[in-house]
Amino acid sequence: MGAVVLLKRLASDGLMSVAMITTVVMTLVLLSTGPIYADAVSLGAARTALHDAPGIDTTIGVSVRTSPAEVALVDEVVTRAVDSRFAGIEMTEARSLTSASFRLPERATAELDELVVLRAVDGIADIAQLVEGTWPAPAEPASLGAQVAIDERIADELDVEVGDRIQIEPTRPARGPLTIEVAAIYRVADLSDRRWARLDDLVSAGSVSNRFRTFPFVAPGEVLLDLLARRLDVEWHLAPVIESIELDQLASTRRSVVNLERDLDEGLARRVDDPSMASEFRVDTGLSSLLSGTERSITVTRSSVFGVVFQLALLAGYALMLTSAVAVETRGREAALLRSRGARPRDLTLLALIEALVLTIPLMLAAPELASRALRLVDDVGPLASIGLRVAPEPTALSRLAAVVGGAITVGVLVFPVLRGARRAERDVGVTRESTTSASQRAGVDVALVVLCGVVYWQLSTLGDDRTATIRGRFGVDPLLIVAPALGLFTGAVIALRAA
Repeated sequence: MGAVVLLKRLASDGLMSVAMITTVVMTLVLLSTGPIYADAVSLGAARTALHDAPGIDTTIGVSVRTSPAEVALVDEVVTRAVDSRFAGIEMTEARSLTSASFRLPERATAELDELVVLRAVDGIADIAQLVEGTWPAPAEPASLGAQVAIDERIADELDVEVGDRIQIEPTRPARGPLTIEVAAIYRVADLSDRRWARLDDLVSAGSVSNRFRTFPFVAPGEVLLDLLARRLDVEWHLAPVIESIELDQLASTRRSVVNLERDLDEGLARRVDDPSMASEFRVDTGLSSLLSGTERSITVTRSSVFGVVFQLALLAGYALMLTSAVAVETRGREAALLRSRGARPRDLTLLALIEALVLTIPLMLAAPELASRALRLVDDVGPLASIGLRVAPEPTALSRLAAVVGGAITVGVLVFPVLRGARRAERDVGVTRESTTSASQRAGVDVALVVLCGVVYWQLSTLGDDRTATIRGRFGVDPLLIVAPALGLFTGAVIALRAA
């Protein structure tokens, strides 16, 4: 009863072997599909939600007021806090400096008092479209002049061109006038770029407050740090790279955003002896609220997917049980022949175990990959394609674990009927059977299971929001959404078996 017997057995019963293989494949692939599809759809939906959200909600603004001499120190504090808090998450970071206000003495007759602020923005040349001139070059520290770039709308308002010089005066007489040269005129382009989200004054070409109108002039950072002795407003624009965010990073990212301001203040307190050298950090973002809502949506999505797949897996398991029972009945004559030649129940069970392992192990290893390939077809032609949601299903550790657990259950389902039939045949030699009802049915176990299903459903429905929230936070799924449909399916199956 070795490999030769096994191969002959499979070859002689080709149709039954095909049915068993098909059923095992469906069972294992369905079990592997749940984690893969749930993760792929959830991740695709999360990234789509972040892409579609306003830029102000997907970016983080960190601001502080300090002297030019301390900018490098606070910049180091921010870099360390961000690297520590968002470890493992790819982030983009851009710094902007804003000077104090300057007057435009040549425009003193305007209806509103017109002011100028100098802005230095990292990467401005990458997001703005240059209309005329060249981007400003750093000024010499000893000079009292500087090159600036201005928005084309501001250039029209002030009636200036590239090469014109403008004299501006500080609103507080801390230093003398500053002569600036218009080196470039630019245009705001592609407002969908998130890097514009926290540059409102540049997007709108100025701002109006009370009786003041303020124009932003873009200058090199060296100008603000070397030429201006007064305090600067320093802001960092942080944003996670959406394409790099994984599903298990959403919760940690939200917690990092919530705790970032505390980390910044603590880091600044450790580095600065004189608290008056810099103000407290201020963090402005809607990212934590956005991520919180995204997590809730993902919980519902994952629960719905797992619930459907769980029901399909139960049906596949039920089909596997029927296939196994039919296989035992079909091979009854073969089993009787083997018993007549001295085969014991243990021998028949070992043969069935080897057959089950030969069928199950290769399919168990291939199931996650087969599931991901099948889901890629759904991504191209399924309902998700019609709504523009693209997913990238890949085998996951959980899908492989589900395949292994399903494989072990499959082996048990295939072997158990053989063991039970062999023992019953050995026990019933010369004995007339009086009942075709199973012992579990005679004992009322199936009825007890139906009652137990009702009790479990009732307990799940009365857990309360606090308890279910804890479970969702730990496992990412809602237990009621998953278990309730499966309980109903299981109950119906038990009742159908009792009626039969």
